[in-house]
Amino acid sequence: MRLKWTGLVVLLGFFAVSCATDSGPRFKNLRAAEQQRTQQQLENNWSQYIIYYIPQHAVLFDPKDDNNTLKVSGRWIKVGDQKTWIAILRQNTQTSDNIISVWLGSRTGFLEIIGPDEQFFGYLVHEKMDLVALKIIDRNTMRIYYSPQRTDGP
Repeated sequence: MRLKWTGLVVLLGFFAVSCATDSGPRFKNLRAAEQQRTQQQLENNWSQYIIYYIPQHAVLFDPKDDNNTLKVSGRWIKVGDQKTWIAILRQNTQTSDNIISVWLGSRTGFLEIIGPDEQFFGYLVHEKMDLVALKIIDRNTMRIYYSPQRTDGP
């Protein structure tokens, strides 16, 4: 009996440590107030980012001044103007947090991209139901995979 309890305690310990360790790559959800501050910063300083866009679905902000690179597929379009992506950014920025979304840790469409060694790689703003994944290529390079879950049209 004592062995069962010891095994259970060890298993719970491993589970607690693995849940507490956030060692990229991962997406970090931003709370509503932080989203609004970041949205304003991105709108004001957009020329400091390499911006990729999937029409009506997502915008990816990769900072120019860091040594980290986000690789994208051919589906992404590199853009150089603000009009192209601003609607997606504003549409997917939360204006407030409600108790249920905070308690459940609901995933929003406004995410920080964190890589190996907790390095910041950029921001992704996307349709909440779309599927997104990251793959480490090397310490300073990651590939982002994006799969829209809704289609545009009949």
